[in-house]
Amino acid sequence: MTESKSSSLQNLAYFSIVVLAVIGATVALSLAKNVLVPLVFALFIYALMLPVMEYLKNRWKLNRALALGFASLFYFIVGFLGISFSVSSIKNFALQWESYQARFHTVGQELQIFAAKMGYSVLDMDWLEQIGGARILNVGRFLTANLLDWIGFWALIGVYLFFLFSGGSESQKFPSFLREIQKGLTKYVWVKGAVSLSTAICVGVILASIGSDLLFLFALLTLILNFIPSLGSILATALPLPVIWLQYGFGARFFVALGLMVGVQVLIGNIIEPKLMGRSFNLHPVTIMFFLVFWGFVWGIAGAFISVPLTVITQMILSRIEVTKPLADLMSGRFSSEV
Repeated sequence: MTESKSSSLQNLAYFSIVVLAVIGATVALSLAKNVLVPLVFALFIYALMLPVMEYLKNRWKLNRALALGFASLFYFIVGFLGISFSVSSIKNFALQWESYQARFHTVGQELQIFAAKMGYSVLDMDWLEQIGGARILNVGRFLTANLLDWIGFWALIGVYLFFLFSGGSESQKFPSFLREIQKGLTKYVWVKGAVSLSTAICVGVILASIGSDLLFLFALLTLILNFIPSLGSILATALPLPVIWLQYGFGARFFVALGLMVGVQVLIGNIIEPKLMGRSFNLHPVTIMFFLVFWGFVWGIAGAFISVPLTVITQMILSRIEVTKPLADLMSGRFSSEV
């Protein structure tokens, strides 16, 4: 009886320590958000550029500085082209705003007539006519007001990258555990990036085939949003629908585009991506969704984007500690009586 009571007290103490540690870690992560989020993004960029640098060094016998310079130039050109095409799409959309505004007004009148036939009263839809330049100006003011924050954010990322790349390439001197984390992070960034880019290209081709506006912007958003597990693919599919509806209404093009975009997301996200990832990131879907909410709560949208690799790193750390191994197994969906 005494041994049983002692064991229960030990389990209670262990559980209490874990709860307090989680609460303390959550508070610390939240308070250090402005410093840690740029660091994590810097690590992502480092993981993205490192294989390109190694290829240039080994294939073309370039030194580290030249390899870094060419890799940076390559990603700068790619990013510049993506942003330029997106800005061009937005400009074309703005030039046709009056036609979209008229479409809004027509739909509002149709809804009023339909609601009146059904015996319901709909509020005046004239507010739709006010959508336009004033709203765009408000968005512009918002972006301008947050410009300094963005500059500070990317400047801090630049500082982190400077120290990461100036630290030398002697990765073999790192402990095996750190090399394992680095390889896992690099694999995730490259595989996820390739999968997201393929999805974005497919979505861009679908939108181009029906003549949709803002196709470059929606392709870029698809590339970015697909890094958010589950919710990102839903958002990427939903965002083009209002524009397609404004152009063509609920016709054949709308439903064909919707069906094709959903098919692409399901095929690439649920069939191709798991095969490319393999068993390296063996996380249960419930674990992914839980930590998506957790990292989103702690670090906002930035946390949602990087929730999967952070969760993988957390699992790798827990699996290396004897006491927390059952928790790592639980995150993988392997239930143990010790948890």
